[in-house]
Amino acid sequence: MIAWAIGLLPSTLGVPLAMPPGMVLVVAGATALLASIPVLQWLVIRQRTHSKRWIPVNMGAWAIAILWTFAPSPIVDDSTEIAVLLGIYTVAGLLMAATVAALTARSARTLFS
Repeated sequence: MIAWAIGLLPSTLGVPLAMPPGMVLVVAGATALLASIPVLQWLVIRQRTHSKRWIPVNMGAWAIAILWTFAPSPIVDDSTEIAVLLGIYTVAGLLMAATVAALTARSARTLFS
């Protein structure tokens, strides 16, 4: 919910994103968005040794994985059928999940084994 709210903030505030204040808002918002999930997860695992590593590892994994949501853009337009759209973005979502899992697996194994 927090990440979703942060993602909607620029359009809700109506800040032009091409202007310097908008760019600052996007960078700050993206950082807060990427930190929201791992920081809340860290609150649960903080008693484990080396748990603070989880935050930057998870943020980095999501920063890379989120690129999958942009991958379909060149082949999607207004004429794309709903079934095709659902298929394309389902695959993108699965690739995003697999990327996060692969990039956080070593840290997770260290924390929970």
